[in-house]
Amino acid sequence: MKKLIIIILLALMIVSGFLIWFFFFKSSSRTEQTYDLTVSESILAVNFTLRRDERYNGEGEFDLQENYSQQGIVDLFYNAGTNKKVKLVISMGRERYTYDIKDDTKYIYFPLQLGNGEYEIEIYENVKDEKYKKVYKKKADVVIADDRLVYLNTMQIVNWQGDQEAVLLAGELIRLEKIRRFEEKNDESFEESDLEAIKLTDLEKIETIYLYVVQNIRYDHSKPGRLTSDYIPDIDDVFNEKEGICYDYSAIMASMLRSLKIPTKLIKGYTTNTSVFHAWNEVYIEDENRWIIVDTTYDSYLYERNKVFELEKSEDDYTNVYEY
Repeated sequence: MKKLIIIILLALMIVSGFLIWFFFFKSSSRTEQTYDLTVSESILAVNFTLRRDERYNGEGEFDLQENYSQQGIVDLFYNAGTNKKVKLVISMGRERYTYDIKDDTKYIYFPLQLGNGEYEIEIYENVKDEKYKKVYKKKADVVIADDRLVYLNTMQIVNWQGDQEAVLLAGELIRLEKIRRFEEKNDESFEESDLEAIKLTDLEKIETIYLYVVQNIRYDHSKPGRLTSDYIPDIDDVFNEKEGICYDYSAIMASMLRSLKIPTKLIKGYTTNTSVFHAWNEVYIEDENRWIIVDTTYDSYLYERNKVFELEKSEDDYTNVYEY
C-alpha cells in the first residue's frame, strides 16, 4: 500500500512539474520584449546588408565570415571537392540546428536564431551509412543588435533578393493597395505624387501579401513524394509554377514580407490542422509589438473549398520545433 502511495505521489509530481514547465514555456516563448529602436532604425544602425560579395578569394576548403553577426547571420563558404553528404551544425548549449550543405563556389548565409552568446559552428562529412566525421569547428561570440533583424535576412532556406519576380510583386501589391484605398476615399483621380502620403499599417501590408499567396498558390499533392530530404524551396520556381508544399508557401511568404522590411519567421513544427510535420510563418506587427501565426498553406486549402479563413491563427493549435 505504501509503495502504491509513493508511486502515485511521484506520478503527481512528474505531471505537475510537466504542466508548470509547459505553461511557463508557452507563455515565456510568446512574451514580447520592448525595443528602443524601430525596425527601420535598427536596419540603419547596423548598416543592414542583404547581399555581400559572395566570391571566396582564399585557398582553404572552408571559410566562415562573422562580419554580419550583428544582424543575426553568418556567411559560410564550403568547397572541399567532394560529393559526400555534408552537414552544418550551428549550436548554442543544447540547442542546435542542422543543415545539409554542398560544395559551392560562393558563400551561403545561415541564421543565428539562438540569441546572444557563444555559438559553435561545425561541419561533418559522411563517412559511411549514417556515420559522420567532424572536419571543421569554430566558436563565435555573437551579440545581435536586434533579434528582429534575423528574420529580415536572406538565407539558405529563405533565399530572396530584390530583383526576384515575387519580391518585385510584393512592392507592386502594396502600391496597388494604396491606390485602391485612395480611390475608395477620394473622388479625384489618383496621381503618383499621392502615393507617399498614403500609409498602410503593418497588418494591412501583411494581409495584402497573405491574400495574394492564399489565393494564387495551389498545394501540389504529388510533390512530397518527389522530394529528397535535403529539399530547399526555390522562390522563383514557386512563383512561376504557382504551386508547392507548406515549405514553399512559408518560404515565399517570408521572402515577400521580408522585402517589405517586415520581420517574418519560417517555422517548422506541428499543428492540429494536419497530422504531418508542417511549415508556417510567424510575422511581426511592429505597430502592435507582437508576432502572429500565419498559415497560408491551410488557408489556401480553405479558400479553394470556399470556406471561411482568417489571417491570424491561435498559438494553441501550433507547436514550434524550428524557426528560421
